[in-house]
Amino acid sequence: MTRVLRKLRWCLLASVMLAFFAFASAEATWPGFALLVVFGWLGWYITEGRPMLNPALQGWPGLPRWVANVVLVGALIAAFYRGNTGESFVSAFTAFLASIIVLKLWQRREPGDYGQMLTMTLFLTIGSTLNSNNVGVGFAVLVQTPVLLIGAMLLQIWNAQRLGKSASFDDVSDWKRLRRPLALVAVTSLLVAIAVSAVVFVLVPRQPAQMPGLGGFGRLLGGRQIGFTNQVDLRAGGITSESREVVLLLKLARDQDFEQPLGSPDIPQYLRGAVLDEYDTGTWREARERSRRVMKETGEFVVGTLDNTIPFAKNTLHQHITLQSGVMQEQPIFHVYRGITFRAQAPATFSTDDATATGRIKPGTSSFSYFVNSVPAQLVRAADTRGKVSYPTLESFAARILSQRNIEADWTKRDPADDAAAVIALTNYVKTNHAYSFERTPPPIGVDPVVWWLQGKQSGSCEYFAASLVALCHSVGIDARIVAGYLAAEFDTSSNQYIVRRSDAHAWAEVNVGPGLWRTYDATPIADNIQERMRDRFTLTGRFLGFLDGIQASWNTRIVAFDFSAQQRIFSVRGETPVFVERMVHLLRRAEAGDTPVVSTLAFTRVITSLMGIILLGGGVALIVWGTLRLIRKSSTTTQAGWAITRDDHRALLARIVSATNAPRDATPLREWVDKHAPTQTRDALLASANDLYHARFSQGETDIAAALARLESQTQHRA
Repeated sequence: MTRVLRKLRWCLLASVMLAFFAFASAEATWPGFALLVVFGWLGWYITEGRPMLNPALQGWPGLPRWVANVVLVGALIAAFYRGNTGESFVSAFTAFLASIIVLKLWQRREPGDYGQMLTMTLFLTIGSTLNSNNVGVGFAVLVQTPVLLIGAMLLQIWNAQRLGKSASFDDVSDWKRLRRPLALVAVTSLLVAIAVSAVVFVLVPRQPAQMPGLGGFGRLLGGRQIGFTNQVDLRAGGITSESREVVLLLKLARDQDFEQPLGSPDIPQYLRGAVLDEYDTGTWREARERSRRVMKETGEFVVGTLDNTIPFAKNTLHQHITLQSGVMQEQPIFHVYRGITFRAQAPATFSTDDATATGRIKPGTSSFSYFVNSVPAQLVRAADTRGKVSYPTLESFAARILSQRNIEADWTKRDPADDAAAVIALTNYVKTNHAYSFERTPPPIGVDPVVWWLQGKQSGSCEYFAASLVALCHSVGIDARIVAGYLAAEFDTSSNQYIVRRSDAHAWAEVNVGPGLWRTYDATPIADNIQERMRDRFTLTGRFLGFLDGIQASWNTRIVAFDFSAQQRIFSVRGETPVFVERMVHLLRRAEAGDTPVVSTLAFTRVITSLMGIILLGGGVALIVWGTLRLIRKSSTTTQAGWAITRDDHRALLARIVSATNAPRDATPLREWVDKHAPTQTRDALLASANDLYHARFSQGETDIAAALARLESQTQHRA
């Protein structure tokens, strides 16, 4: 086994593992990644790894063909099933491709299989980028690119060695001679590719787009995890996981210039997103009959009709929300309290629901932020809906709960002033009799999920807690609705803003305790332990994960969300200094002047990643320039020596080829000399003698060269 083949096999293994990592990052399936790595490495080891590590051992011949065919059919059936059960075509294809790569690792590889497997790993990574463009996939692409480049060059060198083995290319196969030029070509090619890609990336900004069947191409995917939703299906089961992906940043202030910031790690904020007030067979959704006002503008507009006598000025809460996902799709306008005005500086399409004081927005750019002004709910009165709702199947259940608190369950007999006490009693019951869990057990078919969950004292997510509280309120004549949004509790003291993650998605209840006064009630027990959850984020593990989150946030805002507006911000100039330089200095000063030991993770990470990008790009350009100048200088100072070395190398190579193949040399130089210098009368005889001597020296026959020389000498003397 040559060294080139050994290096090629290591490159193939590295490329396979990086492709598996990209696939797992895109699909958020880390248990699947562990299985792929274990089975893939084991197949590679028993077929090729053992003889590489110990030449005395022989590799396993591989799976029998019939076993491989059975596995292949199973992979095809699984891919077909996934593609026909709602999953994207790309997800089904990449899963199939990953299984085929594992299967190939369990088979003995022929020379042509190495190129096929390198190509399959490339396609698996490309498929992962179509399915998701998170930072994990980007890291895999960045690392796998040089691995594939070196692997392709090693494959070509090994093929040349294998096909030209009889020619004894010992000097070419010497790894010491190959290592330096191979590394030089690989590094130069990679740096040129990075430089060209960076220029194209900056000059030709992307525009996120959605393509049917292409998974998450052009947008960020969070995988099968906790996240915001405007529809709650209580019939769904399964296990959900948390994602630490940052979705937005929230700043609060009492003034519109944000010179008086608000917020604290001890004060979580309920960010309203969507109001779900329509229930149908286990599913809560936004009421379909409500109308929305749609408008396109960049200025400020008012939600609904407000009483100008309300002292909004001193009670207004100013909010600045910065989106981190880079998604140019319609989404809720998240805000604290009751929103009264929305404003965006960049072009956007707004739609508002005056009845629930909520709105939706479709950003015109991928890097987007907006402003919301809100007031506490008690300052805005709505219509009195007491007694207009019901939930008959839970009336007796709710009556038993209220009777323990000496509260009348019948709304026609109960004092309206006791409605708030009734809601508190119902909230405490749900909170103390049910446990929070990421695992959701689906209810039996044909059974009301809320009744089943309450009577069976089941565990579940915040959606079940909110839905159960709303149903209990309805059963005693109190109007209530589910609100879906985020519970922001992670406050960054150095930047005075809340960091809202995908895992902070939450559902709670808004109850009309009247007359016409909507208040927030949260029956989920985990909300009471929010500070304990936040403390976990400041442990060593939490800080490391926070650093990774900062990298993901920078990737989202700087790379994925890079569009024309971001390009303009980079090249814009304020005074005599480019804007991006001013921002870099500002972030460094802000991190240095942090008022607590906890420096803003997002700000710090953005500075570090930006500096790393600048150093990498600048170093690449400098290396390319240095290499070019070195080649020019070397060629200009050693032209003649270079030509001489080239002739010597050519002669040595020609001599080796002739020696190995016993090929006859060209007789033209000798014939030309005879033709030029021999007398006319002896020219023909001398040419015949020269040919005789040539064939005696280089032919495969048994002609005696001494006899040929003697004949040539005698003929020359005779002719003379």
